[in-house]
Amino acid sequence: MAFTYTLPIPAGSTGDLSRIRLKLGDTDPSVPTQMRLEDEEITELYTEYSGSVTACLPECAEALAGKFGRAAARKQTGPFTLEFAQGRFATLMAMAATLRRRAALAVTPYSGGQSISDKEAEESNTDRVNPSFQRGMLDNPDAGPQEPNDPLDGQPV
Repeated sequence: MAFTYTLPIPAGSTGDLSRIRLKLGDTDPSVPTQMRLEDEEITELYTEYSGSVTACLPECAEALAGKFGRAAARKQTGPFTLEFAQGRFATLMAMAATLRRRAALAVTPYSGGQSISDKEAEESNTDRVNPSFQRGMLDNPDAGPQEPNDPLDGQPV
């Protein structure tokens, strides 16, 4: 497996791998492989999330945290004690939660039909499902015209 991190980060999607590493703090190639993400692991998650750095980042943080979570918390040999990466695990899990909240804020709602050109574009779409409702669909034909000269009568709403 490979590890690449390039500065300055290239523009566009070619720099996304380095951009993800920078935001995760996973930028040191000398770190043992069991404590870092490999290019192939990041690429797999990046592809799963349709090439979105924002959507992929929380998953990468959790994957990296999982590597730290497997490590022993403490090892004692004689008078020496080593504390391992449990703090890094907690930090990465908190980062994943923060990144997930940020990703949720990046979603932009869409309300169609707000402009004439938008409505015309939707109506000319041949793959569009026909509307279930239209103006005048519940009018009683025996009651006579309710609004004379209504130019939209009988047309889709």
